[in-house]
Amino acid sequence: MKNTQMINNQKMHPIKTGDLNVMPTGRKEIIMAHDPLEYIRSCYNVPAKKGKIVKYKDKLGMITGASGPYVKVRLDGEKSAHPYHPSDLGYNPA
Repeated sequence: MKNTQMINNQKMHPIKTGDLNVMPTGRKEIIMAHDPLEYIRSCYNVPAKKGKIVKYKDKLGMITGASGPYVKVRLDGEKSAHPYHPSDLGYNPA
C-alpha cells in the first residue's frame, strides 16, 4: 500500500478522517496532513490559510504557505516569504 508505514516492526495503514490521515501507533497517533497548513491549524488552533493577512511585530503580511511547523509569510515591503512560528503571528477574525 502506498501510505503504509513501518512502526515498531509492524505495518501500519493510515485511517482517513476528513482531510487528515491518522496513523495509529498504539501509544499515540501521528497526524499526516495533505496540506501543511491543515497540520498547523490542527496543532496550534490558529486560522492559518494561504492568502490570509496576518500581523507580526506591527507589520502586516500575507501567508504564502508552510514549511514544516512554520507558517511562511511575506511581510509588506519584503520580496520573499520567511517562516514564522504560528503562535508569533496575529490573525484577524473573518
